[in-house]
Amino acid sequence: MLSAFILSAAVLYVYWSFRRARERVLFLLTGSLFFIALFSPVYSLYYLLLSALAYAAFRIGRRRGAVAAFLVINLCFFKYYSFLAERTDLFLEARLGVSFFDAPQIIFPIGLSFVTFRAVHFL
Repeated sequence: MLSAFILSAAVLYVYWSFRRARERVLFLLTGSLFFIALFSPVYSLYYLLLSALAYAAFRIGRRRGAVAAFLVINLCFFKYYSFLAERTDLFLEARLGVSFFDAPQIIFPIGLSFVTFRAVHFL
């Protein structure tokens, strides 16, 4: 707990030392990814991918299709992956008698909805 407080204070101090907004944003993104990596390196990679997808959707343009695809990829994958994998496995087992699919349980990353909707706001 104390290390998280010290890290937060250090990031805040360095954040305000930058003069340009672009440098501040890049540093804050890096600091956030590092903070998330302290708890789960896999989720830091996911948030890095999420940031890249948001930036790519922004570069493509502010079209409804890009925003819709972004929402589907982020929220629906985590929300419905386990359900669809389980149902597919039950269907294949009933039809063919063999279970092909052993789907891992996916846990929601902390703050997924917040980060996703902030990215949609950015778009």
